[in-house]
Amino acid sequence: MRAVKVFEAKTLIESMEDRSQNYDDLREKLQHLKKKFTDIVQLDDPLQGKGAAAIKGFYQGQIDVVEAWLRLIDRNIAFFNGVSGMTEDIDLSGNTTVYLPFLEDELSHHETSYSAMVTSQQEELQTIVNLIDDLVPLNVFSMDRFNDQLAQAQK
Repeated sequence: MRAVKVFEAKTLIESMEDRSQNYDDLREKLQHLKKKFTDIVQLDDPLQGKGAAAIKGFYQGQIDVVEAWLRLIDRNIAFFNGVSGMTEDIDLSGNTTVYLPFLEDELSHHETSYSAMVTSQQEELQTIVNLIDDLVPLNVFSMDRFNDQLAQAQK
């Protein structure tokens, strides 16, 4: 059986919408957490002194971390929500399904490329060896081992 990549626009868009909703839920929770941290930082009367300043500084730092997470979440939500539009832009929206042969085609393509590359290198070396053959007799590498390995990989 051939390995095939399948692109289903509807499935992709649905999963992106689900992921976006998950990030929206996380965003709400982080907003709530940020509000609680802000409430702690704004406690002036009940929380005073050097220790209080350190505690407030700690929670202010946590607010900064939460804000960084919120920015990341907003970017992810924008990406996930934009996938639908991206598929429309390249005419892959709706009930579009695309099947792409993957592994076998890729392997045969690369096998041909590698064989051509090794043959080319062997020919270039033979040209160089021919130029210096009167000084030092040399033999170009044999492709037997390469061909054996390639045949073994094809099995």
